[in-house]
Amino acid sequence: MYRFEWQKLIKRKLFPILLILVVSLVVILFVFYQSQFNFEKENEINSEQEEIQSIEMAIQGVKADPAESIAKNQILREYERDLKVAKAKLKAIKQGKSNERLKLQIIEDKNLLQDVRSGNTHTELTEKQIEMQIALKEKYDQGNFEYNETEFRLNGPGFTLGTLQFLFPFIFLIIFLLASLTIIGSDIDSGKLRFFWSLPIKKKHVFLTKELVALASGGIFLLITLSVAYLIPSIKNGFKTFQIPAIIQKGTDFYIGTEGEILASAIIMAAFIVLFLVSLQTILSLACRNNILSVIIIFLLIFSSGFLLGKMESDAGIFMMFNPFVYFDVVNLANGNIGAKLGNSSINIITGAGVLLAYTVVCQLLIFKLSTNEKLILNK
Repeated sequence: MYRFEWQKLIKRKLFPILLILVVSLVVILFVFYQSQFNFEKENEINSEQEEIQSIEMAIQGVKADPAESIAKNQILREYERDLKVAKAKLKAIKQGKSNERLKLQIIEDKNLLQDVRSGNTHTELTEKQIEMQIALKEKYDQGNFEYNETEFRLNGPGFTLGTLQFLFPFIFLIIFLLASLTIIGSDIDSGKLRFFWSLPIKKKHVFLTKELVALASGGIFLLITLSVAYLIPSIKNGFKTFQIPAIIQKGTDFYIGTEGEILASAIIMAAFIVLFLVSLQTILSLACRNNILSVIIIFLLIFSSGFLLGKMESDAGIFMMFNPFVYFDVVNLANGNIGAKLGNSSINIITGAGVLLAYTVVCQLLIFKLSTNEKLILNK
């Protein structure tokens, strides 16, 4: 039975086509990352020069003010301090001294934090965000890592995380659901379960086999996707350590972890999501008897949960904690962004795995109940 389901999956060719599609998306994403990274690198000098010009104009504006005061002198000293750091940073960029540039960025951030705390400047960043930036850069400096201030990371672990963030919670799951339809939904939708019911095998084993094949196909999808995402930048730019520092939030607090830590957590969460989706899709296929409708329902559930998450305030953490679809954004869950947004450190990988596993068990119980209902199964 297991071998038969695999042969059917491969024979219909949808699985390899969708697999090629996912790999192609990863390749396209890497090309996009590379082009954007190069673009930002090329404009670094121009951006820094514009920053210097902006500070110089601000200094001229302060000096042009005829009024003399302690506050004016304080602001002038701060601008001159920032100008000195900016010019040194521009020099480091031109000379390609990345370590020196990073040290200057740390000084720049510390100056900004001091100004924010004293009320002498306004910025979109909160004190906590500035503190996180400083802590991260200091960790890079201590470990002598090459700091990349853009969001387009081209090392193996970093790009793999970027790929997961791009594919989850929508693209990968929709592609996987379409692939698993050929295993689970097609026989239910077409009424071919009559054939399996005529065989001398237990009815629950029919669904169990289909779910196992769907899980295996999901594992293959995930493994190949992650392997390609890791190998492409690693082959091009060299294999990098998984110990590259990264910010991990924990409720209202944070600590400096590693990209490898976030990646491992995200992969574990993705595996639990695939497990839950297979069970949910089986239930919906049995209930709706329509493949497309079942996929649409799942997509709407994921989308609506993401929409609600964007609207929820920090006091909604308890309510959202039991929503399984909140945990589908695997990277933002793994780095603690979702828990921080909702002000609940309990919304994490461990809770997510427990919630998804609980829903999976409930779905399996319902599948067992429905699979014994011959009127439902054979009603097509």
